[in-house]
Amino acid sequence: MQKRLLVIALIAFALVATGFAKKKPATPTEASSIEQALSAEKPAAVLFHNSKACKCTLTKCVSSLGIFQEAIEAAPGNYSYLAVDLSVATDLAQKYEAWAIPIVVFFDANGAETSRLRVNEITAEGLQTKLNEIAKESNKKKQK
Repeated sequence: MQKRLLVIALIAFALVATGFAKKKPATPTEASSIEQALSAEKPAAVLFHNSKACKCTLTKCVSSLGIFQEAIEAAPGNYSYLAVDLSVATDLAQKYEAWAIPIVVFFDANGAETSRLRVNEITAEGLQTKLNEIAKESNKKKQK
């Protein structure tokens, strides 16, 4: 049963990683890449995951990648989306305090962190709600 689940998870991960979806999040491996996206003057959602985690964490990471990918397809294009594999970009875990993975960190248009969705909070509805909240706050600031 566990082997079957792992195989399914790996297949799902491979589909997401090879661009199965229409829009793909950027996959930076350096802090400068994230900082560049955060300086683009638009809100950002960054998913921190690990493709070389233990089975249970890998399953959660793969699931979160799929949910994140679906949210990107449904969301407007005025956001930056990044998926950071901490097995490749190990220094970014400390910089962004991404200890319990997967985790989605949201940033406003000024690059300031606004909120986080932790492991069990990462759902399509949760992502959409957070993105809508960030968009409303950004619009309020632009109107002032």
